[in-house]
Amino acid sequence: MSGSHAETPPPPPQPPPLLPCGPTTADDDRDGQTSVSAEDAAEEEEDVPPAAAAVAAKSAGGGASEGEFAAPSEEEEEEEAPLATRGSMASTLATASDTPSNFGGGAAAQGRERVGSVSSATASSIRRVPLHASSAQMLVGMQQRMTSRVIPREPTGMLWSLLDSVVTDWSKVKKIAKSITDPKYSLKQYFEDLTAFPELNLYLLEQRVSDGCNSVSSGRTIGDEYQRTVGAFFAIYWLFRLHHDGRDGFSFGVDDEWRPMSQGQAEDPRMAPAEKRITFQREANWDYFKRLLTDAGLVKEERKGFLSRGCAVTKVCEKRLMSLLALTAVHDIMKMNLLLPELQAKHAPYHGYSAGDSIGDHDHALSYIMDHYPDMLPSFRDLDPEERRSVQFTQCKLCFNHGWFVQAEAPPGAIFTTFREALVRDHKSLISQRDVALYFVHWLTDLAGAEPTPLGGCEKFSVKFPLPVLNSFLRSFEFVEKIATQTETGVMEEYLQMRWSEHTPSMGTVPIGDSAIAKMRLLCMAQMNGPAVLHGFNDLVDEDREVL
Repeated sequence: MSGSHAETPPPPPQPPPLLPCGPTTADDDRDGQTSVSAEDAAEEEEDVPPAAAAVAAKSAGGGASEGEFAAPSEEEEEEEAPLATRGSMASTLATASDTPSNFGGGAAAQGRERVGSVSSATASSIRRVPLHASSAQMLVGMQQRMTSRVIPREPTGMLWSLLDSVVTDWSKVKKIAKSITDPKYSLKQYFEDLTAFPELNLYLLEQRVSDGCNSVSSGRTIGDEYQRTVGAFFAIYWLFRLHHDGRDGFSFGVDDEWRPMSQGQAEDPRMAPAEKRITFQREANWDYFKRLLTDAGLVKEERKGFLSRGCAVTKVCEKRLMSLLALTAVHDIMKMNLLLPELQAKHAPYHGYSAGDSIGDHDHALSYIMDHYPDMLPSFRDLDPEERRSVQFTQCKLCFNHGWFVQAEAPPGAIFTTFREALVRDHKSLISQRDVALYFVHWLTDLAGAEPTPLGGCEKFSVKFPLPVLNSFLRSFEFVEKIATQTETGVMEEYLQMRWSEHTPSMGTVPIGDSAIAKMRLLCMAQMNGPAVLHGFNDLVDEDREVL
């Protein structure tokens, strides 16, 4: 893709000093809304489903805006000490600046030796983004709000208190949307501009069970959710730059200067496992990544030249991209337990919750805020109604098992019934095909950032996820999107016909007749064994073939 700017935006001022965030200690996935994990995907790639197996057997898977706050950094190899109180978190962070005068005397002086600074070698080896030093000052202010000024307001006083009078810096967001495809717009500039979203700081509320309060889950390094969310933002950056440096950044990560690494640096330890990354960069179906962005209304092709016969230029749809960025900033904030809303009687029941219940499911909790208290979220409330509706749809529980679909392991009703109900009942058929595509863009970028090491590229895909399964998912998205306008059976049959037509080696013409659907499903399930399985299907006795 190429940019379409009339002029290159001027470089931003030098960002403030950065503080390294501690090394990761977890390998937790993002909570995907489609039912597939890397392990499940691997099984889907290797395993032949029972029906296919049976047939095979017969025949033979400085300053910050108000509201910002940050998490503590820690030295590599140092055991993370329990934080007794929120106050201790704030005071510890206040010590981390290289300019203690910025933080007002005593708080900045205490514990400075404990935190110190992490060497650039350590920072690069842990592949995590640093925190701006100015964020520590804002954490102190947030800590004061949390302990002395919680607003007793429904449905969650803590969230009202933390985001009270805080606004999104839409000028920065617009700058991102305008500049993201510009080769001169660096990852460092992009990261600096992400401070436009005040909700991003909420991920730094993450605490451990050992704190005795407000835990997210045990065993995580403080800041992992922040790192994962930044990783999702970085995935967006790379996908919009596939024409330039996006493929390398997505696959290999960046060097000490935050420039994408390349295949020629395979010997660099940060590239490990280099062979997997290089294979991913070479064989990932990048054209289908781009198609998904187009389907979601995030980019469009325009022709320039006499009578529109000139070369095609990819243009970013800036308003749509701003919606995706806002969604990425807010989508997992309810994983911070202290922010969870209480269901009000006037809205009960709500997705199985009763009046007075704390809505513990983080997707339902965010949906509840979006549905009934949208003004609580600065980056959501300012979107126009159509974009807000698109963002709300991404929080639906669709119960969509993508593995079932790509391997044709279930009939259309079992795969799509809940999906269709969400479109028709919950959204009154106002959701379009491009909204379904946006759902999958969000799903992809969220999962791409699942490893809390955003400077290492999108490691969940480039290193851990089976590439053939990812490519199958990418190929299938354009068909799943059609559920917004077609029947379950129509979408499934169109997908099966595509799989038959594109199979290598060629399977000939698409089958017809009573056995056509069975043959096409068996081909999907059996994968590389498809031709042999279909040969076995034809050799079955009539009674067994009729069962299949």
